[in-house]
Amino acid sequence: MKYVSSLLLATSLAVTQTTTLVNIMMPLVNTQPIGASVISAGPTAIDYFVTCPSSIDQEKCGLADGITVLYGPSTMTYGISYSKYNTMSANCKLNPTKNVADCIGQHILDGKTTVVHGIDENYSELIKTVPITAGVEKLSATGSLIVPTTCMSISGVPQITQNVLLKGAAALVGGVIPI
Repeated sequence: MKYVSSLLLATSLAVTQTTTLVNIMMPLVNTQPIGASVISAGPTAIDYFVTCPSSIDQEKCGLADGITVLYGPSTMTYGISYSKYNTMSANCKLNPTKNVADCIGQHILDGKTTVVHGIDENYSELIKTVPITAGVEKLSATGSLIVPTTCMSISGVPQITQNVLLKGAAALVGGVIPI
């Protein structure tokens, strides 16, 4: 029994990973799953490359091959290219105390440029919680003012399933099921 408990504990610890989550303003994202790589991080903003997982059809994803996003407490800039003839970008000044984003956007389609100005008076609705898939070490190396959160996950298992697995492992380690 002692050896089985130790083996189960070691196994449950081996599959536990820490995932870093960040909140990013993502105006082009609805409910599709996304992940972000940290390109660079500074004291006032972090530069991300955001994509859908490879398991998602890129046509359904809506982010082409990915989108670059520079995001901080007072700024959000993005750029995306669907093809060399179809690109979009935006630059927003954020006022978090008033929840207001003042944005200028540009769309270039077949050589024709459209520029729009817009004010979003509730931009916090566009903020998504995004897992960091690469470059997490850049966040702590720069002394960034933007503090990410962390959570535990078990090798890609959904959170609800993870909780059941952890409780089951704890029960087995505690000797509830003798072998």
